[in-house]
Amino acid sequence: MGLLKKEDDQYLFHKKYEIKPAQFKITTALNKIVINCMPESVNGYAYVLKKEIALQESGFTIDYQLKNKGEKDIRTEEYVHNFMALNNALMGSDYELKFPFQLQPDRFGETVNNEQRVVLGPKELGFKGTPKEQFFFSNLSGGENVSATWELLHHKHKIGISETASFKTQKINLWGWEHVISPELFYPIFIQAGEATKWSRTYKVKRLK
Repeated sequence: MGLLKKEDDQYLFHKKYEIKPAQFKITTALNKIVINCMPESVNGYAYVLKKEIALQESGFTIDYQLKNKGEKDIRTEEYVHNFMALNNALMGSDYELKFPFQLQPDRFGETVNNEQRVVLGPKELGFKGTPKEQFFFSNLSGGENVSATWELLHHKHKIGISETASFKTQKINLWGWEHVISPELFYPIFIQAGEATKWSRTYKVKRLK
């Protein structure tokens, strides 16, 4: 994290920009690591981000705290690239990705499923073979405010992993390829000057019966 010098109005994630890394302070304990990120103040914007990652018996938790130390309000969103593959298995018919809400394909913002190997159900999706091309779906809940959680299962290896966030969300995207799948739960952030916000994400791993 840090500062990035924009060269025009549009940001391109694959473009190289001039950057200035933030300062980091890292402390560790037996079962956790705490990371404090402190970039410079620029144009009235400044913040301190604290991230604590703690191991649990069957997974781990990420706790976040973002403080607005600047003069201007902060409006942004946070999400995690959950690049998942269970037991290194390629995407295929043994995988199932489940959500607690109705999938609404007619209200998706974007759909990229050229091979039609991603199969959508009422609240879950699976695969008809291994995708050789990238797939992408945006706005899976159709813009409705839903519980921020998902569960990925591999029925052959009898392994499951889930993410449950402390917030509700109106934006969930999904990207993947033949070797990985990434469900992304977006946290909307609005912090006035001098204020702070907290949120968390809990990941759990389990064996299927």
